Amino acid sequence: MAMMMCPQADAPLPDHPSYPSPVRRLHSLLEDTLIEEGVGGSLVAVTRWGDIRLERPGAAVRELLHRMTLGPVDADNVVGREDGAERAELRRLLDTLGGCVVHSLGVDSEAGPVLSAEPLARQAVFSSAPPPAKGDRPVRLSRFATIRSAEGRLVVESPLSLHLVVLHRAPALRVLGELGSATTVADIAAALADLPAELVAEVAAYLAGAGMVVSAERDPRSGRPCAREDLDPRLAAWTHHDLLFHTRSRFGRNGAALGTRRSGTREAPTRRTGPTVPLPRGPLTARDRSAHAPSRRPVSVSELGELLSRALGGPAPPAVPGAPGPLAGMRLYVTVAHSPEVPRGVYRYDPEDHALVPLRAAESDVQELLDGARVAAGAPGRASMLITITAQISELARTLDGSGYSTVLLVTGALQERLRQAAASLGLAASTPVTGDVEVAARALGIDGLGEVSVGEFGAGG
Repeated sequence: MAMMMCPQADAPLPDHPSYPSPVRRLHSLLEDTLIEEGVGGSLVAVTRWGDIRLERPGAAVRELLHRMTLGPVDADNVVGREDGAERAELRRLLDTLGGCVVHSLGVDSEAGPVLSAEPLARQAVFSSAPPPAKGDRPVRLSRFATIRSAEGRLVVESPLSLHLVVLHRAPALRVLGELGSATTVADIAAALADLPAELVAEVAAYLAGAGMVVSAERDPRSGRPCAREDLDPRLAAWTHHDLLFHTRSRFGRNGAALGTRRSGTREAPTRRTGPTVPLPRGPLTARDRSAHAPSRRPVSVSELGELLSRALGGPAPPAVPGAPGPLAGMRLYVTVAHSPEVPRGVYRYDPEDHALVPLRAAESDVQELLDGARVAAGAPGRASMLITITAQISELARTLDGSGYSTVLLVTGALQERLRQAAASLGLAASTPVTGDVEVAARALGIDGLGEVSVGEFGAGG
């Protein structure tokens, strides 16, 4: 995972340094982001998420963007403080480039930033002045946040965050060390009296803006602070390790792109209309695989019905006798690329009625889901249809205790094997993507990505 290495001072930090104001907010671009000249005075940002066109930026903003490819820059040194139009244009472009902008905090007396927040996803949004920065409001390190060493840097990460925070200098780590339990920024500043209160507040604000620090509310009865994340029923079912494993083993929140590209804008989801699609019941005649090579033809509605029936506990393929069907809380979704009998779109499989329930999904999300599956499977072409397996974590947690997610992965592998052998018996080409993009799947399937998550995929036909 390529990340921006912000410059650091070679000289060691003194035990009790003096940090005079002002504290400066700096901006740079991820090291794999390029700014190129476009047509008609425009610029093109070449990013890991795709090319983003920037329409005719002003001279000052244009200069700032070029400087940001070289390292952290103070915008006040390039864009005038008093020029409201330039400042508004800068904010607009930083929002557009949000998934590529590194937000750093600097101090004049240091040769490099104190900390940096690096984006991990195209949708990353950073707020440098969130409510937790207020001095009298209780704040705390998120229970999902982890501090570790990565590529010679000390970093803070969280599966709930779309940023990675790099702790370049000792003041950032000292502030972080005060956040193990709920406290206030004012109390932290008092405990770290050798650091300017402004620096303490800005470090806390950056950590909160990146999602590593959460705000808390005092219980009116007990007087104890309680963080909002502790009250979220979707998060109550997750352990730190399982949620981190989930987000780091699949694309969308780990800073890596799957290889498909898309423009910086996405069309809004539109509601798809249409009746439920009933699937034929009863097994089809299996083909002799020695006589019929797998075909990349479109999947018929009868073949799709057979595939889904096999996955849910129909006759087990010989190679996996007794392989389990889905656990309670697991669902199957079908994304149809092209079929002579089923309209293109996203469907939820209803096992009771053995039918497909049409869902609303943006065409751009359908396309990205199918393209991502093709890349992850290394397939020569796009599948005729894609089955996505999801798990409702809260439901599984009630029956499987702490082993829920690992058990889901075992069952997912068994389902994929059922589908693969069923496709082979029907003479259909099959592909099993090694991973998938959790963010794209959540948008396309209409799931929230926490209470219900995508865990595996299977493609058939062509």
